[in-house]
Amino acid sequence: MPHAESIRSMFGRISRTYDSANTFLSLGIHMRWKKRLVEKSALRPEDHVLDCATGTGDIAFLFERTMPTATITATDFCAPMLDEARKKASNSRITFLEEDVTALSFASKTFDIASIAFGIRNVENPEKALRELARVTKRRILVLEFGQPSSALWRTIYGIFSKSLLPRIGGLISRNQAAYTYLHESSARFMSGETFIAFAKQLGIFKSVSMESFFGGVVYLYTIDL
Repeated sequence: MPHAESIRSMFGRISRTYDSANTFLSLGIHMRWKKRLVEKSALRPEDHVLDCATGTGDIAFLFERTMPTATITATDFCAPMLDEARKKASNSRITFLEEDVTALSFASKTFDIASIAFGIRNVENPEKALRELARVTKRRILVLEFGQPSSALWRTIYGIFSKSLLPRIGGLISRNQAAYTYLHESSARFMSGETFIAFAKQLGIFKSVSMESFFGGVVYLYTIDL
């Protein structure tokens, strides 16, 4: 189970190289996954949107570009990440706030849509995070997260890359190999696919939970309706 303070500190140390590392390691494909999340949100002109674990703001900026009239709030519990996001926010109306997704300060049903991308595996209590997202959201929650490939062969190939090469390459870019070792380890142990769907459904607070996978199960997008 991740410890909140150690995760906060780790992401703070890699905040300045976070974007470049993501782009290099995924060959830019991560933006396709994020764009798909925004597409699945069924965003409306008047919507209020919450993006949690926003990091440097990729998803929040995609929401804003897709629907400039929507009201976007982006949160993260790591202040240095938010600093990097704000550097990219010229001419943007996005509100960036330091918040913990397991203890959000917003009133119930403040937002129409909420999202969290590559963040829920990093919280100490994923159930509490989902319950908080459900509390503050009216219509739909989108969760984008790493998973485990379904094919045995692909799982072996990807496992070798993720365990051996990813930490070395990420370490060269960020000068913090431990952060990318953590990425492999946290992704490998976090529930995904049908297991995540069963976990969300057993909470008994959602109308429906569905998923689609990318890159042979390396990444999953979960659409949760309230």
